[in-house]
Amino acid sequence: MTEVCWHRVGDLGQLTGAPHAMLQNLPASDSFWRVWTVLIDADAMASQGHYAEARASLEMVRDEHSRHPAVNTANQLLAWTYAQLGEEDQAIATSENLLASYTGEGDLRPFAEALLNVAHVRFNQGQYQAAVDAYEEFVASYPDHGQRQLGLYQAGLCYLRLDRAGDAIDRWETIVDTDPTDAMAEKAWARAGDLYFQADQYAAAKRCYQGLLDNFGSTPAASLGMLRIAQCDYNAGQDADAVAGYEAMIRQYPASNLKVEADQGIELALYRMGQQEGGVEQLSVLLQKYPQGSFAPDAQFQIATRLYEQENYAAAADEYRRVVSQFPGYSAADRAQFLMAESHDLAQNSAKARLGYEQFLGFFADSDLTTSTHFRLGMNHFEAGDYEGATGYFTTVMADEAEPELAKASLFNLGLCSRMEGDLAQATAYFTDYQVQYAKDDRAAEVAFQLGDIYEQSGRVFDAITAFRAAARAKPEPALHAQIYYRMGGCFEKKDRTKKAIEAYTLAARGGSTGDDPFRLSSVARCAVLFEDTEQYDRALASYRDLMKNAEDPDLVAAATGRASDIAAALQ
Repeated sequence: MTEVCWHRVGDLGQLTGAPHAMLQNLPASDSFWRVWTVLIDADAMASQGHYAEARASLEMVRDEHSRHPAVNTANQLLAWTYAQLGEEDQAIATSENLLASYTGEGDLRPFAEALLNVAHVRFNQGQYQAAVDAYEEFVASYPDHGQRQLGLYQAGLCYLRLDRAGDAIDRWETIVDTDPTDAMAEKAWARAGDLYFQADQYAAAKRCYQGLLDNFGSTPAASLGMLRIAQCDYNAGQDADAVAGYEAMIRQYPASNLKVEADQGIELALYRMGQQEGGVEQLSVLLQKYPQGSFAPDAQFQIATRLYEQENYAAAADEYRRVVSQFPGYSAADRAQFLMAESHDLAQNSAKARLGYEQFLGFFADSDLTTSTHFRLGMNHFEAGDYEGATGYFTTVMADEAEPELAKASLFNLGLCSRMEGDLAQATAYFTDYQVQYAKDDRAAEVAFQLGDIYEQSGRVFDAITAFRAAARAKPEPALHAQIYYRMGGCFEKKDRTKKAIEAYTLAARGGSTGDDPFRLSSVARCAVLFEDTEQYDRALASYRDLMKNAEDPDLVAAATGRASDIAAALQ
């Protein structure tokens, strides 16, 4: 009775003390009460982890008292003890022998426990189909058993490992429908929510996580529920709700180890909000909240880029500067420095642009934008009239084996620099080299024109005519078209080839970009003079009237009007 008393009050530790020692010292006996005492003592030994001693006692009951009413309970406990000792085959055999003796009468608890034990052992062995069959039989056979919720939960785990997520959810939903506050329901809410979450069924997932919050709000699971609800909102594209959810979780559980994950969630949501039209405000919030966050450098870069795209170049330059100064280790820091300088350039601040490009070379000498920076510096010096400095940078671009577009532009610009410095021989060499390397390039007309201009300045008039003809064949833009033929006409006049000059001027007059194009008007004026010289008065009159209609210079219009009147009177 001492054993029974300690057992009923749940103090199994006391059972393993003096009562246990007294039992071991009692003489052998077939007493009916001794068997019950041995069973209670074995239960106490097993609960304290003394599995070997419990096993010995239980095997004695099984072998020596097979007809005693306690034998079923002893076998059920023995099967569990075998499982704890890792003797799973013995555990299964003992449980199955017990189940085979089931008659449907008497105390059914040992049989229920035996069936549940079989399921547990099969689960631990990884035999999930056999385990789930046992769990399902247990749940169906013993609907009022205290471990029914456990059986349902374990069945769900088995289905999950068998890749039957739908069946797993059904079992866990049954748990929460039966009793949403049951201890197993806490796990069931979380497990079902996770599966819905993985299946992109965010509304169902939120319902489960909300159930977790409503019924277990005071447990550690509550913080997980709040985090998961916010993640559902994020994955559903509801970024503002997600941010609010994450922030609520952090406020309520500031010491939770999930806070880091919530912070990251806020960063992600704000960053994605910032990618939307007009998202600069969200990106600014992200920077304020998480100035050292993983998305902070990119957020700063995006803010600068939005301003750049809006053509607010001065503000963009300042924001790009922040990227470099605050996040020097950012993967796109070199690009930010480059775009800062380019923004200054586009804002007409050439001095700051030059400084930005020069700093780039100092900070990011190994960047793949280095060659582009050399080119930009060359253009900066060229526009400032520093042709020697520009030549140095363009030469560096050529030495860098730059991409074709930069190489072509640099070679062309080297020719222009040489011209501006008065070195016509070197300019000729550059432009000729360009023609050889890029014969059908879109700059072909401009390069041929430059050569024609150089040849004419050098007195090589026929070479100039040849070059201008090559420029005309290269299909130049309308504005250059008029200039080419005007210059060609001038060369023909120098050689007293009036007919060819008129032909060239006439082509110039037909091909100007606009009626008031200066080279077109100059060509029309030369045609008028040459037509008079060759007594082609009708054509001369038409040329003067063209000038009267399209010229903006009042002196030219007045002169043309006077000559037109004289010719018209003479023709009458």
